[in-house]
Amino acid sequence: MGFPATGCESLYRNSLSEVKRYFSTHHNNKIKVYNLCMEIEKIYSKSRFPINEVALFPFSDHQICPTR
Repeated sequence: MGFPATGCESLYRNSLSEVKRYFSTHHNNKIKVYNLCMEIEKIYSKSRFPINEVALFPFSDHQICPTR
């Protein structure tokens, strides 16, 4: 999924509230979020998904994910 957005950005991105609702409804909040964004403003705060784990694996956009 794309970065869950709030405010005006949620008009063209996944809304954070809708993402949370989807995880709750379809996965009983048993998920793990892998954040691949390198940009500081796109790094998930663990408070966004308090019930679940968030793992950070940052790498440059439009590049191959590092294997190590």
